[in-house]
Amino acid sequence: MKSSAILFFDIRFQFRHGFYYAYLFVSAVYILFLWFIPQELKQPVAVLMVFSDPGVMGFFFVGGILLLERGQGILNNLFITPLKPREFFLSKCLSLAVLALSTSLAILLFTFGFAFNPLPLALGVVLTSFIATLTGLGLAAKASSLNGYLITSPLFLVPFTLPLVDYVGVISSPLFYLLPGKASLILIDAAFGGRSGGELGLALFSLTLWTGAAYAWASRAFYRHLILKPGGVER
Repeated sequence: MKSSAILFFDIRFQFRHGFYYAYLFVSAVYILFLWFIPQELKQPVAVLMVFSDPGVMGFFFVGGILLLERGQGILNNLFITPLKPREFFLSKCLSLAVLALSTSLAILLFTFGFAFNPLPLALGVVLTSFIATLTGLGLAAKASSLNGYLITSPLFLVPFTLPLVDYVGVISSPLFYLLPGKASLILIDAAFGGRSGGELGLALFSLTLWTGAAYAWASRAFYRHLILKPGGVER
């Protein structure tokens, strides 16, 4: 199975199960909210919204996607085909990253016009989406049901979103730089300027390392829980 074919299948699967409509609805709510808040709050609130889009939403969406595919028996014999696990991961990452980037750009365009830099935004959103997708795939591979996935989700969400307390000025610590959420916030916030080149380079390096670590962990989880022990989920 070619990579383009599995990518097309993923996009069609996500569309058929309403993920595109969910993203569209949430984005519309975000845009309307940003239109009616004070001007001085628009930028920081927009950064937080974009941060949550590929991270938090993408994490839950990919978990739901994988559990749906397991429940429908799609994964039972998937890796007996010529499709390699890395192609499967890449397709999931790309399909959700394109969706996350499209909605993030729409949020900023409808709120700020073209008064932002799309390059750091794109890097932050895409790499954040990759990390969330790969982590979600790994946790969903281990989970036997949606409830099991939701129970284990704080293992990702708590450390990933913890740097938010630093961004909003509640607690400040250099230790936050060790977490991927801090790097994501730096790159997304850099769309509006005010970040040094060194800080951007460190954030990009951090997200790249975390993406590699998430891929290695997801690969191991898939091999142990789906390839060696294929099967469906509890209903």
